[in-house]
Amino acid sequence: MKKVLGLLATGLMALAANNASAIPLEINILSGGVAVGGDWTLSGDASASDNWGGFVDFQLETWTLDVLAGNYTWQITGGGFLAGVAWSLNLDGASIFSGSADSIHDGFFGFFSVNEDHTFDAAPVQVPEPGILLLLGGGLHAFATVGRRKTVRA
Repeated sequence: MKKVLGLLATGLMALAANNASAIPLEINILSGGVAVGGDWTLSGDASASDNWGGFVDFQLETWTLDVLAGNYTWQITGGGFLAGVAWSLNLDGASIFSGSADSIHDGFFGFFSVNEDHTFDAAPVQVPEPGILLLLGGGLHAFATVGRRKTVRA
């Protein structure tokens, strides 16, 4: 009986050790204006999305999520008429990202990692220009064409 209880206790401790703890992430959006609103999306190990705003809107909206350690993408879009919008992401009470209406009109998105110790790492987003992608694609196509060409010698 003692062996069974010992094995059961060991198994429960192993299960408890593998459980990841939830990390509180708070999303705040302060908006004001006419027909102001939009959508936000958090994608990653814990995903969520919602919308905000209204026809005549002057309010602070807050969402609290429990996230796991891992990589995340944040995106917020929206706007309005004579509108002002400010938003922030807070991890354990400390602001990790924030923005205003300018970044919302641009479809702001960001990449960041939440760590087990409730800290975060931000990764800057660099998107190549379409012309550079065209040049890169053309160069790869040229290399492939030259590589496939067979020379005939007489």
